Amino acid sequence: MEIKFSQKYTLTREHPASHYGAGVLLDTETGIVYGPSDVLPPNPLGSKMLGVEIKVEAGYFIVSNVCHPTVASLNHRYSGDQLGFIRRYLSQDPSGRFELPDNETLTQYWREAEERNDAENKL
Repeated sequence: MEIKFSQKYTLTREHPASHYGAGVLLDTETGIVYGPSDVLPPNPLGSKMLGVEIKVEAGYFIVSNVCHPTVASLNHRYSGDQLGFIRRYLSQDPSGRFELPDNETLTQYWREAEERNDAENKL
């Protein structure tokens, strides 16, 4: 299974570094893989806030993409199988910091994001 989160990052279990089907986040440009607690490289388009480097862990990147869809990803809703795969990946974090809400709550988040987008487009 593979889930493309951006032009650059894909969650995959088709990589040799993926153990027991839990998956890795693959940087498709460099071939580097990340576990949920690994820090992603800085975004050249804006990785600083008030002059401080922002460090984003792979697990946070995934949770934020699933829970807070952007306009570009509004049409992507994740299936139950995909959410199970994402949860399995996130569960690899030794401290258990990255969790997704239940599927019903996620569906509500996605619906609200679509409604906000529709309202903004009507203006």
